[in-house]
Order: sequence, then structure tokens, then C-alpha cells
Amino acid sequence: MKTLKKAACLLISLAIMAAMSVCACAATPSEARDSVVLIAAAFSEYVDTDGTVYSNILSKGSGFAIGKPGEPISNIVTNAHVVTDAYGNKADTVNVYFSAAANKYMSAQIYVLDTKRDLCVLRLPEATTERRAMVLCRSNDIDIDDEFAALGYPTVAEKANDFIAYDQNDIVITKGGIAKQTMNSDGVNVYMIDISISSGNSGGPLVNSKGEVVGINTYSTSDKASIFSSQVDASANYAVTIDELVRIIDRETVPYVLSTEVNNINLTMIIIIAAAAVVVAAGVVVLILVLKKNKKAPAPAKAAAGTSGSAVGAVVVCEKGALAGRTFVIGDSLIIGRNPDRCGVSFPVDTQGISGVHCEIRKSAGGYEIIDRGSTYGTSLGTGQKLTPNVPVYIANGTYFYLGSPDQLFQIKY
Repeated sequence: MKTLKKAACLLISLAIMAAMSVCACAATPSEARDSVVLIAAAFSEYVDTDGTVYSNILSKGSGFAIGKPGEPISNIVTNAHVVTDAYGNKADTVNVYFSAAANKYMSAQIYVLDTKRDLCVLRLPEATTERRAMVLCRSNDIDIDDEFAALGYPTVAEKANDFIAYDQNDIVITKGGIAKQTMNSDGVNVYMIDISISSGNSGGPLVNSKGEVVGINTYSTSDKASIFSSQVDASANYAVTIDELVRIIDRETVPYVLSTEVNNINLTMIIIIAAAAVVVAAGVVVLILVLKKNKKAPAPAKAAAGTSGSAVGAVVVCEKGALAGRTFVIGDSLIIGRNPDRCGVSFPVDTQGISGVHCEIRKSAGGYEIIDRGSTYGTSLGTGQKLTPNVPVYIANGTYFYLGSPDQLFQIKY
């Protein structure tokens, strides 16, 4: 009986902790430091804006974690120019530092790269609790009269030897306001901010007084080479709006949470969840007590060795590309892409031309159909016919299709 009571108490505690975890996010700019990282990108060859080639260059910037509050994080946001040279060539290695002094870092992969918006999402090799996910705040939800803060590792502080460990304690917080929201000549929505930023700030978060990310600190017109072809006054500083980030992480199904979602979770909801946990725990105790009074049911007979419940059924075979030689069972539905959390067929995260969720194959009347799920580079049949996004097309047995280009070639067999 004591064991049952302990089990019930444990269930209640876990439910309450789960309810509280959804609110585990920064409440002030200072608390937001627990989400910011240092990024170091190494180039064996770096091409500058004037075409000059430099050897063994280390580019440093800032970044911040996104994901679901209360859960380990796997994705880091930064600027594209932190991990590429002036001509868009990627760094050889990208390290995400949680503490350089403690030698805590991970080598990340460039998962999403948008050079027009100057945004990048890095994927860590495994989820970590070294940082916590930040809450994103769209431009329609900000208070323009609020006080804002830029977080990161600016080079001006580095030159003054203000950095010791390159951890949360070394993060510089610079406060000010948003002068206006505007659009640069590349059509990217940006905030003009009266907060001084320098190159090391690149990729760091611009947060409101609640510690929610409203933008990504990106460039100043005093830089020797502007990231955007901007026509604004010298000494102005700019941050890309969070709306621009949401557009690309929605497309690539990268998890995140918005301020409107978090703000809708209040104390009443937590009480409701906790009360439900109590009811569930009580029900579990009653069920166990009832089951203990009943005799143990005989174990079902084991199936004969070598028998199978059903045939394998239809499959897709990768004839060419990153997954060449591998066969995948379709079942009722099979999703193909780079996001392992969403896809039954998962490409390596650095595979070019493959979206997070690229396409889907599913059963239909009399056979199977293929649907492109809004991928960036498209899905085509072997004949060269490019599929219209989200419009299913019947595919007969033996049909070839490819993702992005013929270099990623598959065949369906059933």
C-alpha cells in the first residue's frame, strides 16, 4: 500500500513539473543570457568582399537557442555571415561554445542557411541542457515603446580583454530602443535600433524587457562591408525581425515557441493540469488495487517461430544519392526529408537540395501516390515532371522519382 501511495505522489509531482516546464523561459534580458552562445567558424580559405583570399581565418559571432521551453535544445540561430565568407562559401568547421574556459562546446552542422535574410540555423549533434530555448516575439506583438537589449560577445569588449571564460557571465547586455521598423534594399524586414553593436554581436538576440527575442542583431552601416546593400545613414544599427526567422524555420519544420503561446498559459491552466494529475493518479491506485484482487490471467500462447503477421508490402529504393542502396517500407504513409523527428526516411542534415519535410508517399485507391510537401527545390518524377506542391500524383509500380535533382533518385516497388 505504501508503494502505491508513493507511486501516486510521484505521478502528481511529475505532472506538476511538466505543467511548470512550459513556462521555463527568460523573464528579463539578464535571464536571457542562459540562451546565448559564442560561435566560432574556421575557414581554411576566406574570400573577402574585394576578392582577397585569406588563409586560416576564425570568424566569431553570437547565437541563441530555440526550441520548446523546458526541453533540451538542438538548434542555434545566428547570422549567415558568421559561418560563410563574403561569397557564401561555408566554414570548414563551426563550433558552438557554452564555456570556452571549461572547454564546453559542440561542433555543429549548418542546417538552414538563408544568405538573403542573413540567417542561419545550426543543428547540434545531440540535444543539450547547456542552454535553454528562447521565446520568439513577432513584430505585431512588440511594444515599440519598450526597452530592448542586444546580447552577445561584441568585439569591442574582446579587444578590451573583458572576456574571461566566454560563458554566460561574459555576455554583454546593451540596452536602448527601436527607432523604427523598415525594409532594406533586399526586401528584408529589419529594425533600426539605437543600440551600438559591433561584429561579435552578429547573430545574437535582440530582446524585449521580458527576455523574448524580437530580432537578430545583424549589421551596422559603419562596418567596412555591409551585409546588405543598405542606403541608410552611417553609424545606424540594424536587427533582422523575428518574423523573417519564423518564415524559414516554418519551412524547415524547426521547433520554436512564440510569446503569444507562452502568455496564454496562465496559473489557471497549471491548476487544471495539476488537478487532472491528481484524478489520474487516484484512478491508477484504484485500478491497481482492483487488479491485485483478480487472478493473474494466463500468458498468451507464443507465435510459432518464423511466422509473420503481414507481408512487407510496398517499398521505395534509393537508386542514387546520399541514401543509395537502402530500401524503405512505405506502410500507409512514408515521409522523406532532413528532419528526423518528422520523417521516416531521414537524410543527413547537410544534404543539399533536401528540405526538412520534402515529400510524402501514401496509399491510395488501387496503388500509391506521391505529394511534394512544399519543398524548396521540388520533387519530380523520373520523366522530369515537377510536382505541384501539396497536389497528390498517382505513381505506378516501378516509377522513378527524385528530390531536388536527379542526384537523389528513388524507385517505388509494389
